[in-house]
Amino acid sequence: MKTLAGPTELRTIRPVPVAFLLGLLVPAMAQAQAWLPPAGEASFTFAYQYMYAGFHTTATGDELDRGKMRWNNLLSDLDFGVTDRLTIRLGIPYVVSKYTGNYPHPTSADNGSWNSTFADLRLEALFMAKTKGLVLTPFAAIGTPSHQYEYFAHAAPGRALTEVTLGVGAGLLLDPVLPDGYAQTRLSYSIPEKVLGISHNRLNVELEVGYLVTAAFVIDAFASWQKSQGGWTTADFPPPSSPLFQYHDQLAQANFFDLGLGASYTVLPNVDVFVNGFTTIRSENTVLSSAITVGVKLGFSPARILRKAREGGHAGAN
Repeated sequence: MKTLAGPTELRTIRPVPVAFLLGLLVPAMAQAQAWLPPAGEASFTFAYQYMYAGFHTTATGDELDRGKMRWNNLLSDLDFGVTDRLTIRLGIPYVVSKYTGNYPHPTSADNGSWNSTFADLRLEALFMAKTKGLVLTPFAAIGTPSHQYEYFAHAAPGRALTEVTLGVGAGLLLDPVLPDGYAQTRLSYSIPEKVLGISHNRLNVELEVGYLVTAAFVIDAFASWQKSQGGWTTADFPPPSSPLFQYHDQLAQANFFDLGLGASYTVLPNVDVFVNGFTTIRSENTVLSSAITVGVKLGFSPARILRKAREGGHAGAN
């Protein structure tokens, strides 16, 4: 899920809100966050995302009709500014999904009914190494399944693999070329655990350009590109009769390019509401998907809450 905590220059105008939420079943935009919240500040984001995929794609990008997949994702994300430069993020999605079609996998998740479960827990640490001009924010993250869930399914909630991600985000205000505009990007490299002794790492690049239309209203456009390294293409998939076929989703050499648009509005000083959507322009060895997301971001300060609690306790003691 992606949030944008504006740099000091933008923060003096307004708290820059959430611009985009990550769909978790099909690789999409990662969290292209360059600017971080100040020390002691926290935010909680909750969103609903509807995602639909009508076609699988081959190693050459050709479309295959293998049934329809739908996901209703409840996305939650908690950010906390440990210092002015260090932020910790924790998130976990709850997924309600269904497959309909003539090519189900022989699992309960593809039985044509809705199935629901928590998916992967993700913990991320971000450090804003450069705060002036071109902001640079390296990060490290680990994702791991919250429990043993069914991954051998068209409508699976995830791949059920632990992975480590390393990367860097960069952000820049677009003054004087585009006053009240900003751009940020994120480069990341993910290393999932090997399956059958086979590595299947991936490179992701995300780009976002946003504009403050008013002090409360922000619009943005974003793009995401993924290139997998290792794993299987559709030409390498074992036949369905093979016991190795159950690993083809985990090892798929998924490549894609997504485009999307978003908007957010500050309804209260610490409350943003947002909507955004994306669609896959091209993909290989995965699916063509589209999604729309609506949600709310709540900002608060644990440090201020604790101070008030202590002051109240001392007052009561006196």
